[in-house]
Formats: sequence, C-alpha cells, structure tokens
Amino acid sequence: ARGYKNLLVKIKISSILEDYILGEEYVKQLLAITNRWPLAYLAAGQLANASGQTQQALLDYNLALLNIPDINDPRLNEEHLKSVQGYLYFIHSRIGDIYREQKDYPAARNHYQLAYYNNPEDFTILKKIADTYYYQGDLANAIKYNLRGLAHNPQDYNWSLALGALYWELDNKQQALVY
Repeated sequence: ARGYKNLLVKIKISSILEDYILGEEYVKQLLAITNRWPLAYLAAGQLANASGQTQQALLDYNLALLNIPDINDPRLNEEHLKSVQGYLYFIHSRIGDIYREQKDYPAARNHYQLAYYNNPEDFTILKKIADTYYYQGDLANAIKYNLRGLAHNPQDYNWSLALGALYWELDNKQQALVY
C-alpha cells in the first residue's frame, strides 16, 4: 500500500465488499502512518459501523471529533471552517444514527442537534430530531420540529404527512386534516 489515500480507498472498498477483516488491516496500516488524523478515525468508524461494531464505531468517531480543529479557532479561514463543519455534521449525524438504533434517544437527539448546528441547510436532521421526541412519547416537541421543517421546506410533503399523523395520534382530527 502506498500512502494514506490508497488506504482510505481500500478501506472503503473493503467495507462495500463486506470484507471487514481486510478493512481492519487497512485501518491498522492507516493509523500507523497517520498521527491523530481525523480522517483515519472517520474511516475506522465507518468500517466499524458497517461491520456492526457500533461501540468501536462510537469510539472511532469520538476520536475523530477530538482531533478535528476547533471551529472557534481564529486561524481557520472560511474555506477550512466550512470543511471542518462538514466533518462535524457528518460525524455527529452518524453518532446520532447509532444512538437512535440503540434507542438512546436523548443521546441521538443531542448529536443530531450538533449536526444541524454545523449544517442548518439539511432539514432532514430536523425530522430525525422530531423522531427522537416521538419515540419518547413527547408529541409536542415532535410537532414543534416537524413544524420547523415544514417552515423551511414547505414543498416536501413528508412534513405535512408527519404533522397530520401526529395530530391524529393526539386525537386532534381537525388539526390533522389541515395537514
């Protein structure tokens, strides 16, 4: 293997082919030649998550977060800030997905909110936040986040559909029919 870029590609290919043992070997090689490089931990987290090793994925994603530059660092120019925010968005989204699958809805919501903070143009994160409230029986907050999504993206019928279903569940048939 020559260089970290080749190893990143090999890790991704191993994951797609579901050859996780080989992928883990590539991760070890990558970590040996990179010192606390966030992309190495990100690749390791993606591979671990794909192979069903969610605890290892959480560990790797958190190591990536620890090694990403602080968005408040005044040395970051606009281009680098956007890049860092993109990585933060991606990592927090993936961590949120893992916690959602584990039914740890407060932790999932926290990470989805951090993802949304770093990419407020992705309104689908609002739906994921709303769902965490719904799964905990907090229909009022589920409605609140679906309304925010509808306000930002009124052409997406899924917001209206979700709101109608939530109001129907609250036995508010009149409001349900509005959506």
